[in-house]
Amino acid sequence: MKRIFLALLIAAASPVTAQTAAAPAETAGRTESGVSYTLPRDWTAATRGPVVIFSAPEDDLRIAVIDVGAAADAQAATARAWTLFAPEAGRTVRLATPARGWK
Repeated sequence: MKRIFLALLIAAASPVTAQTAAAPAETAGRTESGVSYTLPRDWTAATRGPVVIFSAPEDDLRIAVIDVGAAADAQAATARAWTLFAPEAGRTVRLATPARGWK
């Protein structure tokens, strides 16, 4: 099984924990499982276990990168990502499409 990472774009405000100060310059970082990223200047990052949430300086956009681990398919990975990101939301996944070339 491949490890699957999901990114969710969240336009509405959502609670975030352990938020860092705004990055004064592009800053290298790693997720809990070792995936590297570059935090853009003036953005903030918050980590909650396997969830890393990047927030734009205007605070009107958040991007969540979530390590869901092994999953049977895109549907299962998406459901797990929502559970890790916002368990209280009770989201139902209606459509999940795997990337080309993934099995």
